[in-house]
Amino acid sequence: MSLTGIEGAKMKYHFAHLYKVKFIFELESILESCEKYCTMNNYESEEIVEAANIAIRNLLPTKSRFLYDIAYNRFKKWCAEKNVQVYSENVLLAYFSENAKNYKSSTLWAQYSMVKSCLIIYDNIDISKFPKLIAFLKRTGDGYQAKKIENIDKE
Repeated sequence: MSLTGIEGAKMKYHFAHLYKVKFIFELESILESCEKYCTMNNYESEEIVEAANIAIRNLLPTKSRFLYDIAYNRFKKWCAEKNVQVYSENVLLAYFSENAKNYKSSTLWAQYSMVKSCLIIYDNIDISKFPKLIAFLKRTGDGYQAKKIENIDKE
């Protein structure tokens, strides 16, 4: 029995999605095995790995770590809602484009900085190398005037 038309397209999409998920799972498994192999063969002792983990936990500013985590978790939640599994430049453009409807340029830049730091630390992804994203954020600032706080006279 051969499937044609919409049913065939649905089946092809389903199998392609399953293949993609399987590929990502296998890739993560391979990377995990490589890390274990390096550790098991004394390339990195447990002491070194633990010291690195402690250093990584201290990379975010202590006082504002919760703000970084909120921004990162908001991004991760958005990705989950959109079924995003790979953080590409287009994904981040879509995310910040959506946020640009509700936030001012200065807030977008602050969110970008926090998400960028967390992606580097937790996912080893450097979004500072995404030129279209940077150009988009710069464009959102065109015509933006920061509010100036009036000086309060001391009496």
